[in-house]
Amino acid sequence: MPFFRNFVPKSRIVITYPSYLAMMVVVIFSCFGAWAQGDNDTLNVLDEHEKKQGFWISKYENGNVKYEGYFIDDKPARFLTRYYENGDIKATFNFYNNNLSCAAHVFYPDSIIMATGLYFQEKKDSLWRFYNKEGMLVSEENYSKGLKNGIERVFYPDGKVYEEFQWENEKKSGQWTQYFENGKPMNACKYLDDKRHGFMRTYNTNGSVSMQGMFNNGVKDSIWNYYDNNGELEIQLMYKRGIVKNQDELDKYMEQKNQFRK
Repeated sequence: MPFFRNFVPKSRIVITYPSYLAMMVVVIFSCFGAWAQGDNDTLNVLDEHEKKQGFWISKYENGNVKYEGYFIDDKPARFLTRYYENGDIKATFNFYNNNLSCAAHVFYPDSIIMATGLYFQEKKDSLWRFYNKEGMLVSEENYSKGLKNGIERVFYPDGKVYEEFQWENEKKSGQWTQYFENGKPMNACKYLDDKRHGFMRTYNTNGSVSMQGMFNNGVKDSIWNYYDNNGELEIQLMYKRGIVKNQDELDKYMEQKNQFRK
């Protein structure tokens, strides 16, 4: 029985990353949550231990199929397809590796792809790709046994990279870079245990440096230089554990900036 449905992406309009991600999380977790008890279809067999065995079909109150698939000892195996109440496909799972692994395709309503990736023992594994409601690739993440490991990328609408993170066991650890749409770097720094740590540099759109300095365990530390659009030094601030030590210079600088704006 086929359980994939062809889809055609609509016009390419990007939605915000947090909104698509929130919906994605809800749908994916509902797909691998507790499997609802099926109806009284004779195909739906429970063994003497009340565990699902063989082919099962469960339906919504309106008669539409909620899920259909194969079970071994109450766990999905071989294949499983879950549906929205209106009949649109919510997710498909193709099992392999003695049913320990599966290839997942998760959909928005109207059968627009939301996410694709692999599970191993019901945990995300390998590369996962996430899409907005227009079918456009928004981000991609690498997982190992349910934890983020490796590079995460977030994309502009035209497919160019907006941001790259390095992850290690669910923590940002390594190089972080953001890019302007022209491909030039916007921000660059390293992370350690989910905090910015080390030298950071921020750029203007023309490629000149906007500011640069050191982070120590997530806070600014040591000397920070701030430049104008031409790369000329405007002010140099001294930080110690995130606190500006030459506050008088900063106040004077801000006063001059405000007068200039008037």
